[in-house]
Amino acid sequence: MDDLEQLEILSLVSKVTSEINNYMGISDKTIAEFVIAEHANSPDITTFTEKLSEFDFPKSLTESIDRLIKTLHPKWRSTNSADGKDAGNGDDKSKSTTFKGLAIPDKPVEDDLDDTFALLESMAGPGKTSTSRKRSLSPVQKPEKEQRKRSRRSRSRSRSPRRNDDYLFEDEFGRTRSHRPSRDSKGDSQRKTRRDSFDRPPAQEMDDAPVLYKVYDGRVTGVKDFGIFVNLQNVRGKVDGLVHVSAMAEGKVNHPSDLVSRNQEVKVKVMKIQDNRISLSMAEVDQVSGQDFNPSRRLQTGATGANAVGLNGSNGLETGVPVIENNSGNNRRQRKRMTSPERWEIRQLIASGVVKAADYPDLDEDYNAVINGEQIEEEEDVDIEVREEEPPFLAGQTKQSLELSPIRVIKAPDGSMNRAAMQGDVLAKERRDLRQSEAQDKAAKEAAKTDLGQEWNDPMVAPGERRFASDLRQANRGNAMGINDLLGFDFMDPPPTNTMLTALEELYALSALDDEGLLTRLGRRMADFPMDPALAKSLIMSVDLGCSDEMLSIVSMISAVQTVFHRPKEKQQQADQKKARFHDPAGDHLTLLNVYNGWKGAGRNDAWCFENFIQPRSMRRAEDVRKQLVQIIDRHRLKVVSCGRDTTRVRQALCSGFFRNSARKDPQEGYKTLVEGTPVYMHPASALFGKAAEHVIYHSLVETTREYMHNVTAIEPKWLVEAAPTFFKVAGKDGTGMSKRKKAERIQPLHNRFAGEDDWRLSSQRKAGRGGGGTWG
Repeated sequence: MDDLEQLEILSLVSKVTSEINNYMGISDKTIAEFVIAEHANSPDITTFTEKLSEFDFPKSLTESIDRLIKTLHPKWRSTNSADGKDAGNGDDKSKSTTFKGLAIPDKPVEDDLDDTFALLESMAGPGKTSTSRKRSLSPVQKPEKEQRKRSRRSRSRSRSPRRNDDYLFEDEFGRTRSHRPSRDSKGDSQRKTRRDSFDRPPAQEMDDAPVLYKVYDGRVTGVKDFGIFVNLQNVRGKVDGLVHVSAMAEGKVNHPSDLVSRNQEVKVKVMKIQDNRISLSMAEVDQVSGQDFNPSRRLQTGATGANAVGLNGSNGLETGVPVIENNSGNNRRQRKRMTSPERWEIRQLIASGVVKAADYPDLDEDYNAVINGEQIEEEEDVDIEVREEEPPFLAGQTKQSLELSPIRVIKAPDGSMNRAAMQGDVLAKERRDLRQSEAQDKAAKEAAKTDLGQEWNDPMVAPGERRFASDLRQANRGNAMGINDLLGFDFMDPPPTNTMLTALEELYALSALDDEGLLTRLGRRMADFPMDPALAKSLIMSVDLGCSDEMLSIVSMISAVQTVFHRPKEKQQQADQKKARFHDPAGDHLTLLNVYNGWKGAGRNDAWCFENFIQPRSMRRAEDVRKQLVQIIDRHRLKVVSCGRDTTRVRQALCSGFFRNSARKDPQEGYKTLVEGTPVYMHPASALFGKAAEHVIYHSLVETTREYMHNVTAIEPKWLVEAAPTFFKVAGKDGTGMSKRKKAERIQPLHNRFAGEDDWRLSSQRKAGRGGGGTWG
């Protein structure tokens, strides 16, 4: 024993002596040395307590002495450092017993032979299709000029030496490159320029009069309560038309000023021409690209040439992606019924001759339904609640996880300030560890804010520079790799237990895990998409709903960048006006879809981006992400189809993934989340700001002075139950008759809104005196 250890033991004897003196009034070092020796001979604290109880030592004194010896004795310091791993293994065993859902035995890694064959088949399938398509279309695609050039080249053999002037050389990196003389490249560029000049589409012609069912550019000249007046361009003379408020957008529009403003450029479609009065529509035209959503009317009229082509040379029909619109149901019954003020307003317009009664066949739908013997289904107020049932493989574990906390709680020792100062070194070390863990958590949050798609898009990124996503994605990827025992897995930075339980619970709600906690077929597909599970679930469900083309654009816009809009300080008002052109009444996700379609319709031009205050680099990045997602979808043999105008299916697909991020309108202020009841607010930059959206879903929360919802979309509450039946339920369906939210509400009398809250009670009312002192008093 060296001198330092001997000094430490003497200090320990002194501390134990003072502790015994405080409790029992005996100050003897021999007793302290005897107690320390008994502690060394005892295998555990229970045996040590039983030995000292024979000498009438209280239990609190025994525990205090045990704590002092384990803290200050040099033998226990070395033992604690050597047996740290054994204690950790014991903790893991106890956790495995408590949290069985996190300790499911791992599955052996299966042979990847089936996946390899599936990959080869998917790679071979498109090749055969493309080859056959090229062979069938080769006589049509080759212009006459190329055929003459090919025939001339085949007859002239003297040009072959000139063609062989191309040679290969290797650069300093060992890559081979071809070189061609500048004369040939210059000639090719000149021929390409001449060919592009001939292939350029002609400018739009001026029409003598407005053409029925044709799309025109226009400028808003007046905003009224019943609609807007638009001046048509590309028409000779000054021609104005009326866009009624019901024809401005799909759904209900409270006031035209919510969508447009004076002198704003819009795209309209001529619907009816009668007695120099022109009826226009904005709802049937894409306000960004000018695409006609309903080109069948124009095609039925027999319009050809310029009349059959919309703005930007588009005929409204996508040739690459099939459009599947769901018109099997009765659209008139699916729309919301008009209110009495709206009916009165339309009747006044019909009486004044501004519009015709034939334009509003649903004006007297109640009367027509009674005559035809039909029954209009009333819209019921659906109240949604979160289910309290736990997943079967996590039964009895999620409630225990609420008691856990990733924060390390430090409790000061009981007793005088002298004992607290004695353990100052230990407490300082624990505080230092706590600060280090907090710094690591803060660094992890900062890393989570970085764009995860940047490293994913870059194929040459170093392995150390890649960043990992959230614990939710860790759990999903772990199950996909056959790792079910999350407690036994050797994480570099293991997440807290309650975080892993919450992640498994969310994956079960997303249908990625079955009742046994194993990965489902949907979950395996979700693991192949390098994104959050909610986005992957929305993208996969969009294939079944028939809107995968739109969802690909939305997911790529969300995954690639945080925002695509640019708002300089000196041009904030102008930037807001340009951004308002892309706003969709349904929310921000469809607004991003309008931005992508507009950029694509403009030929991916940077000038268009600068004009509309959009970042061109972000758009190109979103295009790259979209191409990679299309490759993953093709590998899974999923179809890419478009829903056309039926954007309701896009919102349903978003709801299937982001149902946990749902909120309900709060009667007092803002919104409240359905899961936790947290108050959240609509961001002023959102397309739904100031709109009456009862239920919404959001992509993320931005915390500044308040918690603002980012990327918000309006939904129907019944979609939540359809998307997650294991997570949500309709309140009152189980026989209770009333939801918890309605039970918590109190009746507020409205007979006098200026009175106090309890002034209506009899106990709060003043009784008039008998001698009033009035005229007859």
